[in-house]
Amino acid sequence: MLLGGSMTTNIASWVIAIVLLKISLSKRVEVALKVLGLFGMLDLTFYIIFPQMGLGHWIFLGGHSAEPLNGARMMGIPDLALYSVIATSTFCLAFLYFKPSCKKS
Repeated sequence: MLLGGSMTTNIASWVIAIVLLKISLSKRVEVALKVLGLFGMLDLTFYIIFPQMGLGHWIFLGGHSAEPLNGARMMGIPDLALYSVIATSTFCLAFLYFKPSCKKS
């Protein structure tokens, strides 16, 4: 349960990234999907990092405990493994979202 929300948004970011790569959309739809995807991409990362610094999930808003990290610990997943998976996912998603922009510029 503690991993559910943030993992769902991360999975949604992957789905959006794949849709953006495979389907040609209008600029408005593409921008809207990229914004949604970026929020989903950062959600899990922020939810683990910011509460450990005493901030809310979205700096001023959200929970003050790293629920995904606590959930992973309850399941027996080592912190380093979780951090590695999240960092890899975030960097891969960032590459997918910004690759077309880098090619244009």
